Amino acid sequence: MEHRALSNAVQLVRSNALATYVGLVGAVEGAVVSKPIGFTLVRGPGVFSFCNFAAGFDLAPGEVDAAVDFLVGQATECFEFYVFSISGDEPADFDKRLEERGFQCRQSLVSMASSAPVEEKDVGARVVTEPDERLAVGDFMARQFFWRMGREARQGIAAATAASPHTIWVVGDGRDPTAAVMLVEQPEAVGLFNLCVATESRGKGLGSDLVRAVQSAASRTGRPVVLQCGEELAGWYSNLDFERVGSIGAFTLAQAPTDDILV
Repeated sequence: MEHRALSNAVQLVRSNALATYVGLVGAVEGAVVSKPIGFTLVRGPGVFSFCNFAAGFDLAPGEVDAAVDFLVGQATECFEFYVFSISGDEPADFDKRLEERGFQCRQSLVSMASSAPVEEKDVGARVVTEPDERLAVGDFMARQFFWRMGREARQGIAAATAASPHTIWVVGDGRDPTAAVMLVEQPEAVGLFNLCVATESRGKGLGSDLVRAVQSAASRTGRPVVLQCGEELAGWYSNLDFERVGSIGAFTLAQAPTDDILV
């Protein structure tokens, strides 16, 4: 990926991450999305990170103190309120300003992007559109990623995934998937989220093949693929032609739970 494209990828990842969460919260009854003081604010009834958060900061120097004061108020009111600091935010040291006011980073992910040309890859994946099948795949994803959560919480995540505008691909039977992935499609980029393979099908290259299928589909429309992942997976994605372009951190004011904050 050329330097110019790499620089642009920072903003593509940032925009896509925000679109991911706003798309999920749109399916939560009672959630409200607003834009105070140069950022996006979401407040809702759920306890998930995509129900109560602030992200997408684009603050002028004179707005920073007021914005942080506002966020302190939100975090004091809501124990599980998250502030997502993403590479490309303004000011660039906004995470430091948060820490000065008592916020702590509870989880950090690596942002990556790939625009490498990829040969056509067919793994038998198809788009899931039928509501019941989307819910079943959403449940499969929730069980893979949020297994430490209670059943009710996982059901809430599955329902939000199913009702979101995001594209869902499945390999195998939609009601008993072999593998699945959620794609957040924008005109400029395709976000890859919640890639998961059933336990009994792991270790056979299916996950890599599914990523390659997403890359080849995106390349046909001239779009890069972007994602966020834990540090432990960054090397695996590097082998699939992804490059690091930044990071995303989840900050809380209180000692909020640390498990499964970010999708």
